[in-house]
Amino acid sequence: MGIWIRSQDGCVLCNANTIWIEDEDVLANKGSIPTWLGEYACEAEAMQVLDQIESLIETIEYFKARPNSDMPWPPFVFQMPESGLVGGADDDRS
Repeated sequence: MGIWIRSQDGCVLCNANTIWIEDEDVLANKGSIPTWLGEYACEAEAMQVLDQIESLIETIEYFKARPNSDMPWPPFVFQMPESGLVGGADDDRS
């Protein structure tokens, strides 16, 4: 199962099976090629974005298991948020 993700700059839309953090960057596989998805102020903020992606995957899987749910379906594409828009990020900015 993959998840569709739109990069922070809007230039990449990929169906990612593996998503990871390198320093402050979030990357995903696009085939066998690592693809940049976003850059954040610190690794903790990047981790929060990864947590948001995980939460969306869990929600989509929940709805797949309950196709007759009356609740509205979540979005099928995760838009990478801009740096600084992720709540509670503990970074070095003053």
